[in-house]
Amino acid sequence: MTTGQRGSIRLKLDGKPCLVSYRPVTGTPWSLALVCPESDILKSYNRLSLIITPIIIVGLLLIMLLCNRIVTHAIRPVNRLLTQSQHIAQGRFNEQIATTKRRDVVGRLQNSFATMQESLNIHVTNISKANADTTQQNEQLRLAYQQVEESYRQKTAFIQNMTHQIRTPLNIIIGFAQVLRDSDHELPPDEIASIAEMMKHNSMLLHRMVLMLYDSSEMGIREEIKSNQDEEVVCNSIARECIDFAENYFPGLKIAFSTTLPDDFSIRSNSLYLLRSLREILYNSGKYSDGQHVSLQLSATKDTVRFAFQDTGSGIADNYKEYIFKPFTKVNDLSEGLGLGLPLSKQHVVRMGGTLTYDDTYREGCRIIIEMPKK
Repeated sequence: MTTGQRGSIRLKLDGKPCLVSYRPVTGTPWSLALVCPESDILKSYNRLSLIITPIIIVGLLLIMLLCNRIVTHAIRPVNRLLTQSQHIAQGRFNEQIATTKRRDVVGRLQNSFATMQESLNIHVTNISKANADTTQQNEQLRLAYQQVEESYRQKTAFIQNMTHQIRTPLNIIIGFAQVLRDSDHELPPDEIASIAEMMKHNSMLLHRMVLMLYDSSEMGIREEIKSNQDEEVVCNSIARECIDFAENYFPGLKIAFSTTLPDDFSIRSNSLYLLRSLREILYNSGKYSDGQHVSLQLSATKDTVRFAFQDTGSGIADNYKEYIFKPFTKVNDLSEGLGLGLPLSKQHVVRMGGTLTYDDTYREGCRIIIEMPKK
């Protein structure tokens, strides 16, 4: 059937698939056929398939790896922005988002987030600072309000105390004056002397309180002390004058006096306010001590003159020591006085260039030391 024809057919020879290709032979009625097993024809093709297939697989794997790296690189800023956004949502505005030089959409988005985070951080910082300032101002206002209330309370207490302290000796003086005026019979001399002494004592109390009120008012006190700071003050003489004043004020009080200074030794200071300060210390010693062991000692150091006042008694309680130089403060609100003695004494001494200290190492009573500069 293939004689004189051209073509190809597939068939099996000995059970093997073969490819037969045939063509006519010129000048003859015959056709020439070529039989070739398919395995021989596809041998190179199959070998090529074995080579190409792994190459294709490796290529696909490389493409997948490259795509993964490209995608990872592309979405890494997005993941970072997600993390930073979560931090911002948690209130952590100070964690800076890095900027990038990428010009694609992701890069612009990252830079926009960085700008937003910086703006948020600035605004939140300003808000926090404003809140802190407001809190501080509120605390200052609260403290100021408390101080105003305390000042009002102290003013009220001071006026009440001053009224009581002045009214008591004034009533005594007025009462004794009425007794002297209305007495129908001549009073015995000793009784008149007792009344006169009582009136003198209470008038001295009034005079002392008036001086304290004037000194506490700051009306020219500072200038008065400065303007008369160059007076010659003989130390032993002013000490003896203060002792005489205290012993006259407290009959029966004996004050021991010792000095290492010559009688003509003097310093330059304000004699009036130094005298008042020394008197006030001795007044407190006579008022609050046992009245039997009060002493004043004068000595000199290299640069100062020291007045050491010492007494035996209850002294000053430990919980009250920090208040002894605070104006209008007394150990007992019902006790006599305005709570101005020691504060004014220290104020005057300091303005004259000296120091007034309480010796807390002395335990048998009270010991106060005044040191004035040598000039």
